[in-house]
Amino acid sequence: MKIGEVINQVRRGWKFNKDNYPLYSDALDDQEQFQYRHVLLHLNITIGKISIIFEEIDHGKQNDNSNKIMRKQILNLMITTFKLADLVGYSSEDIERDISSKYSN
Repeated sequence: MKIGEVINQVRRGWKFNKDNYPLYSDALDDQEQFQYRHVLLHLNITIGKISIIFEEIDHGKQNDNSNKIMRKQILNLMITTFKLADLVGYSSEDIERDISSKYSN
């Protein structure tokens, strides 16, 4: 699956509306602010969950589920990152170009 297809799938699956978010406003300016804030909340929550796993590993408390939990949080991080890219208009073509440019030597 290409990045553009992933972004489209996230766009279809993660909808901002009053059914999903009762506090969602009808005003366009408020909608944009709500969307950015909510996506950033998801990013922070996900980073926090990943941090907890590594904190526990540092203290020798890794368990059998650590890898499974980490994979789930990495998936959440990618989905949320693609949602943010979509909200700010960072196209899949630009993402692919910029990744290629960043790591080409």
